[in-house]
Amino acid sequence: MKMFKIAIIIAVLAALAGIGAAVGVAINPGMIASILGIQAGGSVQGSFEAEGGSLGTWKFVPDQCLSGEPQGFFGIFLTKKNDQDHLVKIIKDQVTGKLSLVIKIPGTDKARLINSCKQLDGTIHRTDTRFNKVWVLAGSIDVSCPSEHFRGKVMFANCH
Repeated sequence: MKMFKIAIIIAVLAALAGIGAAVGVAINPGMIASILGIQAGGSVQGSFEAEGGSLGTWKFVPDQCLSGEPQGFFGIFLTKKNDQDHLVKIIKDQVTGKLSLVIKIPGTDKARLINSCKQLDGTIHRTDTRFNKVWVLAGSIDVSCPSEHFRGKVMFANCH
C-alpha cells in the first residue's frame, strides 16, 4: 500500500511538471515579444571595423542588442547570433552623458576600454516600453578612433 501511495505521488508530480512545462512554453518571452511586435534581440543596422593595432583586424556586423540594465549599467551589448568572438558594449554615464565602449578582442579573453576618440558620438535612450521589467533601449553610435584603428556606425532599437 505504501508503494502504491508513492507511485501516485510520483505520477501527480510528473503531471504537474508536465503542466509547468506547458505553461512555460505558453508564456515564453520570445513568443510574447513577437505577439507584442517587439523583436527579441532587438534590431541592429551597421558595422564596426578594426584595422590592426591592439584590436587586430576584423569587421563585425552585429545583429542583436541587449540592454545592460540587468547587468547594472545603462547601455547595451551588441552581438551577433552564433558569434562568440565579437562583442561591443556601449556604456552611457548618466551623470555626464559621456559614452564609453568596451570591445572584445577576437580570439582572446581580453577586452579594450575606449572612452576618448576623435569621434565618439551617439545616443542611448529609454523608450516608453518595458519588457520583463527591463526598459527597452534605442539609439545609435558613430565612432572613429584612429589611435585604436577602430571605427563604426551602428543604429539599434528594441534592445531589452
